[in-house]
Amino acid sequence: MKRNSFNSSSRRIAFLLFCLLLFPLLSVTAEIPGDVNADGVINYADLYLVKDHILDSIVLDPDALASADINQDTKVDVADMLTIDIQTTFSIPMIYIPSGTFTMGARDDGDDGTYAYPDEYPRHEVTLSAYYIGKYEITNGQYCEVLNWAKGMGYLENSTGSSYAGGDVYKNGVILLEISSSYCQISYTGGYGLFIWETRDTYSMENHPVVDVSWYGAVAFCNWLSEMKGKTPAYDLSTWEIVNKTGGGFSLPTEAEWERAAAWDGAKHWIYGYTSDNGNNRNRYNHYDDLGGTDDVNPLGLSSYPYASPVGWFNGVNISPNGSIQTINSFSPVGCYDMSGNVWEWCHDWYRSTYYQGGAMTDPNGPASGSNRVVRGGDWRSDAQFCRSAYRNFVPPWYRGYNIGFRVSLHAGGS
Repeated sequence: MKRNSFNSSSRRIAFLLFCLLLFPLLSVTAEIPGDVNADGVINYADLYLVKDHILDSIVLDPDALASADINQDTKVDVADMLTIDIQTTFSIPMIYIPSGTFTMGARDDGDDGTYAYPDEYPRHEVTLSAYYIGKYEITNGQYCEVLNWAKGMGYLENSTGSSYAGGDVYKNGVILLEISSSYCQISYTGGYGLFIWETRDTYSMENHPVVDVSWYGAVAFCNWLSEMKGKTPAYDLSTWEIVNKTGGGFSLPTEAEWERAAAWDGAKHWIYGYTSDNGNNRNRYNHYDDLGGTDDVNPLGLSSYPYASPVGWFNGVNISPNGSIQTINSFSPVGCYDMSGNVWEWCHDWYRSTYYQGGAMTDPNGPASGSNRVVRGGDWRSDAQFCRSAYRNFVPPWYRGYNIGFRVSLHAGGS
């Protein structure tokens, strides 16, 4: 991509004319180290240009190269990319949810009445403080950005505890991301020292939800994202305990926060996480269509697993290449997407089948201990009954799957 075609002398003359005549005869952007595309701001467009240059995907012109060499060591490399990364505003769209009380647990009618499990009862009142929750599931592109930053900070490790040099990603003895899985859509280019998202069937996986990530990998992402944005991390990664949920850092949503965002409109608990009581919807969420068909929805018609779709695909604008199906805008009562189907989502809580029997709760964080963590929402290979907003699933925190990802939350007091 080319910068502004003015050479340095032309820009100086234009700026001088502007100052002398006090009239904007020519549009001039001041030189900003790291502003590779010369649009006046440092953002991820600049970061991607540097990344593509390092990977030999593009050739930057001399002006762009000069700006990309942000540490002025006469070469453009990963060090420059990481420096630009730190200066950008990493954007995770969040939905604000005001404080209030909602009814948590399955209903007795519809698919809830047919399919609900004992651990979805009894319904009980839960009062939550105001919080934010991710509008979308975390993507491969977002996970790559945080991993690249964390590698630059020296946080990543191999399975032996040594400094990361490739392969599956570890921290303090536990696996975060299983890159070696054939289903993982993130690769590490050792020669360049970069994590990058892959392409499958001509589709970029940048905006697809990250998978093959453990609960630990989701928690580490929350902490490192907090550091990138100058916030106090919520977790202690040596113990993997949450120590500062209200201090301003990102965390995984609690099971109650997740269900509130997926189901509650202020008066009604919807059975599915797209403000509907009907699970027979190939055009509203990505799942195994046991009610309206006989196969995976697989919106893009991908030739191999995972059959996830880009986050927010069901927005009423996109038309699925697989079957030319026009999507319906399918958001939860608060405005989140993919809270039914696409990928299971890690929650903060340990799982306990009798947890709801405690009755009314205020800001619950789940049981104090356990052997499995909660995952919610169903996935691209789940029958509709498992995509219900009240359904509770659970797996060990070390588990990685081609159908499990996550979204983040943020206590409103730390916003």
